[in-house]
Amino acid sequence: MAAQREAYLDYLGLHHNPFPVVPDIDHFFLPARIDALIAEILHSIYTRKGFMVITGEVGLGKTTVSRRILQIMDDQKVETALVFNTFVQGTELLEEINRDFGIVSEGKSLQNLLAVLNTFLLERFASGKNCAVIIDDAQNLTLDSLEMLRLISNLETNSDKLVQLILVGQPELMAKLNAHELRQLRSRIVVLAEVAPYTVEEMKQYIYFKLNAAGSRGTLTIPERSFRLMHLLTGGNPRRINILLDRCLYGLFAYNTMQLSQRLVTEVAGELGMHRPKPAWRKKVASLGWPVFGTVGLAGAAVAAGMVLMMRPPAPVDPLHDQKVQEERQKAENAKAEAAFELAKAKAAREQAAAELTKAQGAKEQALSELAKVQATQEKAKAEVAAARAAESLAMQEAAKVKESSSSEGKALAEALGKARASREQAEAKAGETEARIEELNKQIQSQEQTLAEVQQARQKAESETSEAQVQLERLKSEAKHQAEALAQAKAAQEQSRAEAEKAKAEALTAQEEAKRQGEALTQAKAAQEQTLAELLKVRQEQEQARAEVSKARMAEAKALTDAAQTVNSTTDNAQLTQHLAATRTAREQAEAKASQVEASLSRLQGEAQNKEKTLTELTAARQESEAKAERAESQLRELQAKAQNQAKALEEAVTAQKKAQQEAEQAQQEAAKAQAEARDVLAKAKAEREKAEAEIVQARKETEKAISQMRAAKEEVQTLAVQVESGQTVKPPEEVRQFLAAYGLENQAEGFTRALREGWLGEMGERIAAVSGQRLVTLDRPPPGTQDKYTLFQHTDAAGKSRALLFWKPAYAVDSFYYGYTGPEIHKLQDRLAALGLYPYPVDGVVGKNTMKALSRFQQIQHLPVTGTTDSATLFSLEHAAPPKERHWVIQGGAYRDRPAAEEIVQKMKGLGIRSFVQPITAKDGKKWETVRIGPFADRDEASIMLQELRPHLDRDAKIIEWTGAQTAPKVPSAAGR
Repeated sequence: MAAQREAYLDYLGLHHNPFPVVPDIDHFFLPARIDALIAEILHSIYTRKGFMVITGEVGLGKTTVSRRILQIMDDQKVETALVFNTFVQGTELLEEINRDFGIVSEGKSLQNLLAVLNTFLLERFASGKNCAVIIDDAQNLTLDSLEMLRLISNLETNSDKLVQLILVGQPELMAKLNAHELRQLRSRIVVLAEVAPYTVEEMKQYIYFKLNAAGSRGTLTIPERSFRLMHLLTGGNPRRINILLDRCLYGLFAYNTMQLSQRLVTEVAGELGMHRPKPAWRKKVASLGWPVFGTVGLAGAAVAAGMVLMMRPPAPVDPLHDQKVQEERQKAENAKAEAAFELAKAKAAREQAAAELTKAQGAKEQALSELAKVQATQEKAKAEVAAARAAESLAMQEAAKVKESSSSEGKALAEALGKARASREQAEAKAGETEARIEELNKQIQSQEQTLAEVQQARQKAESETSEAQVQLERLKSEAKHQAEALAQAKAAQEQSRAEAEKAKAEALTAQEEAKRQGEALTQAKAAQEQTLAELLKVRQEQEQARAEVSKARMAEAKALTDAAQTVNSTTDNAQLTQHLAATRTAREQAEAKASQVEASLSRLQGEAQNKEKTLTELTAARQESEAKAERAESQLRELQAKAQNQAKALEEAVTAQKKAQQEAEQAQQEAAKAQAEARDVLAKAKAEREKAEAEIVQARKETEKAISQMRAAKEEVQTLAVQVESGQTVKPPEEVRQFLAAYGLENQAEGFTRALREGWLGEMGERIAAVSGQRLVTLDRPPPGTQDKYTLFQHTDAAGKSRALLFWKPAYAVDSFYYGYTGPEIHKLQDRLAALGLYPYPVDGVVGKNTMKALSRFQQIQHLPVTGTTDSATLFSLEHAAPPKERHWVIQGGAYRDRPAAEEIVQKMKGLGIRSFVQPITAKDGKKWETVRIGPFADRDEASIMLQELRPHLDRDAKIIEWTGAQTAPKVPSAAGR
């Protein structure tokens, strides 16, 4: 099977299958309407418009269009994400978009995915890049997923959208977008295009384009009937066209033919299950239109702002108020957002009214243009009437001349005269009809001007009401902003008061705890002090007892001394007395030591008592200070509680003010809806008037064309009659005309050619001669060089005094059919010739396109021919005889010298530097001989300029670059030459 398919491609001269069943991006066919759609989509992406939608039935090329947009989009300006798998929904769809952008996120929640996407988009915006998301088969998305895309479209800066969304899908997508739940998304769509099937002409261009791209060079022929049959079978669907033609090409190979007949198309269609629709089902295939949903950036921004406001999370619950306050505030915000949305809709309606007004003005301009055309036709009809009258007058003169002729000649002349009179009367009648039509068009234009005035008045009224609504909305926004600020301040103050109260309460508790602790310490200190006083009293008692014991010891010691004095002479008694004295002294010393210890303990206890007294005093003061601080904290707490009550009262007043703002916003919304309804009625009326005017203009155009056709027929009849009338009069051609035509073997055309020269219908005469002899009449202002040697020229001066050269030429090939999309071997030759002249730097494909027309226009401009971008005898003749461009070379003329040795010295110096140079003798205008030093030649002037800058120090100051053909030239010698 593969070998057979390769054989059928070789048989047809094709290097690949021209009709694949998958999208062919490399050979993308662009009818004008598809080109316009892609240009509009790209413009909307580059200008950050937001939402775009493309819909169409299966097989019409939606995916191909989206891939073509990706292919030609500037990657340096736009980063894209393409989603094909639309069976993923919700957050999975958002993950798919992030993944195609190359974004990696850890969290899978909607908030996290939106956050990382927003960060990515902001980074790209800061670097000057735009981002676009194309979602194919978008009809599979659920309402929730479409609503999520609306959330993505809310990612924006103060002035620009961060991401552009293009939804591509089947007509079911529009059914979802028209759902009530998605009305906010529907209002954001700035481009809404529906892809329609190919018309018969577009299908013909598509088939020829695909065949030529696959290598066909016109060997395959397709009759017109086969085209109509294929369009009837496929409905203009590109996919069905590809399936049908793929099998038809194989059928051509099988039947060994190069003509795609109706029979073969019918047979292949039967195998594929394609059948003609029943006659009752036949409908005229409408051409593709691209209705654009007229939304504007201002309306989109207002709606986005409203939706962002509605999406704002609820404020935290106030601990001092119930949930009802928060609900009232949320209602006020929602009402404000709805008011903004309605205002945006009113603005959109106003701008749509402006667009309709522009269209109406365009219709008016078109009507004026049609009027101008009809007036021109009227002038032409008047000229035709004058010509008919002149012909009638001429016929009458001829009738007077042949009064003496035979009756048969007189009868024939009378008949000719009657025909001339009838033609003149018919032309006058047509001129009258044209004048009546002009009056009718003037009335229509007046009606359209009245309609335009009404539309203008309605638009001004809508603008005034919209401005008032906008002013009111701005006032409500300002009041709501002030209320929100007051509410936020009250809430902040309340939170601050609550924090201060908590802090004061904590400080009071701390102070109370500290006072309690200090009280306990004071009690302990008092107990310790009492214990110290008790010990001090006990020590004092011991001190008194010790003092008594010391006194007693001292008394005993004194008594002992007295006894010793009485018994001083008794030895025995002395010894005992001494012993007693020693014992008494010892007892006294012990008593004194004990008294000293008691004194020390007393001193110590007194110091401790003093210290504890001091501590007790300090603790008492600290307790008193803590109690005072606690009292101050309690007083501050009472003040803060009173302040919080006042703030709560202010908060209630703010809520009341918000309710009032909500009522005013609802009133503004009602007024905006009323203005929108009125604007809608005015637009509907204007649209109906415009459609009516367009229908009348189309009808007028048809009638005008019919009148022009009838006038042309009358003109031809008058010219024929004039020739018949003049046949009895001999026209003697000048000798130069005879010689000119004899050079081309056209002597028998001399009389008619002379008459055409005199009467100014040379072009018509040239067509007659070409039909008979195949030689074309060429009219040139400037014949190409060498034409005089090959052809006989005739100089003709027309009535305007312009002189032109005439010649006859039989072309080697002719381009009789030349229009956009036409193909054939003659076009291939034409492109080859333009390429040889350096005017067609594109691949030669044998198909007429904008590049071919551009190259042909450029050639006509160079040859001083009328720039039409199409073929005529003069253009084809000039193409055949135009010389190819000469190769240009450049040299550096370094200086001019009287003698050759001086020039040779410079040449040797250049050769020492490794630079090519030579001596060129020249003769100046004054006859003097000079020797010039020339460096080069160079094929590139820029290269010569660089070399001149490097060699400036070694050359004459008047050195310059001149064009060089290899021959001796005599340029003007510099004034400073010879130094």
